[in-house]
Amino acid sequence: MLPKHLGIILDGCRRWATKNNLSISEGHRAGSHRTIRLVSDVARLGIEYCTMYCWSTENWSRPREELEELVKILREYTDELENHIMLNSVRVSIFGDYAKLAEFDYQLLLRLNKVVEASKGNTGLNLGMALNYGGRSEVVEAVKIIVRSGCTPESVSEELIESYLCTNNFPDVDFIIRTSGEQRLSNFLMWRSVYSELYFTDTYLPDFDTLALEEALAWYSLRQRRFGR
Repeated sequence: MLPKHLGIILDGCRRWATKNNLSISEGHRAGSHRTIRLVSDVARLGIEYCTMYCWSTENWSRPREELEELVKILREYTDELENHIMLNSVRVSIFGDYAKLAEFDYQLLLRLNKVVEASKGNTGLNLGMALNYGGRSEVVEAVKIIVRSGCTPESVSEELIESYLCTNNFPDVDFIIRTSGEQRLSNFLMWRSVYSELYFTDTYLPDFDTLALEEALAWYSLRQRRFGR
């Protein structure tokens, strides 16, 4: 049994770099390389939806030098990502206020938009890239739109709020994997994760290979999902 919607919290690049006596930038590059391979793996396995947590709203608290390097690495890997996406017929959506990345590199914003546009006709995996995304921010923005629209309190429902989420074209997430040993969701898909199965692995992202992914999915296949029943 595979999850319909898989979420992956990509974590551990800096600690992987420290462990291997490498720079933080080399850790982020290794993580980016692994992430692109994961996209191909998830598409090959036949999973319908996958959301990857690439950049949280909280990441802005990191040193500016590191953020600039992260943007540079994102730009470097965008072309490779597009090749994998088109090869595997992956359709891309971006969740979060990723336009803010333009303050570092406007060309990166254009490249990301190009990837989204180029993949619109693809029919395989639906890939969500959470860039400058926060689960609470997603709900707050939805509520703002509802208030501006003049809805009455009586008309507000879960269905209404959900229809205004930036993830409204994705279903609830069935299974969330977090690499690096941390055991928290860190503001990831807060609305959509209420009944997610959670899998925490000590493996850092750059080492989370195909076998590690398949082991996680095998663990998920043994879960009995009751949804409160």
